[in-house]
Amino acid sequence: MSVATMANFYKIQKGRANFNGQTVDLLEVGFADPEKNPAIVRDAVEKLEALAAAEPQYGGKLVFVNGPASLPVAMALSHAVAHRYGAVACFVPPEKGYVMAIAHGGDFAPGAFIPMEQVTKVTSVPASV
Repeated sequence: MSVATMANFYKIQKGRANFNGQTVDLLEVGFADPEKNPAIVRDAVEKLEALAAAEPQYGGKLVFVNGPASLPVAMALSHAVAHRYGAVACFVPPEKGYVMAIAHGGDFAPGAFIPMEQVTKVTSVPASV
């Protein structure tokens, strides 16, 4: 399915952020047109598949995810990105930082906290799906 024919229930925009002197991926996510969770999950997964098709080499050591998601959507997102990244951290607004949710060893551990001041968005043209 092409991006043009996808539903518009969930937004995923891939950008870049600086963290500890390195540039890493940043996924900004969020709800779009109102719908129930089954359709939103399908839309989110389709958009991640489109991103993988557009950028077959996307992935790396660490990704930051920022934006709202229901529990079913969050689980679908985390499953998909965990296959491409060594660690996945998600933003927690009340705590003003990122919590490492998934880590496959290496430099990060689940539950690690990264203050938001340590992650700065890189201004560039992001990839949207």
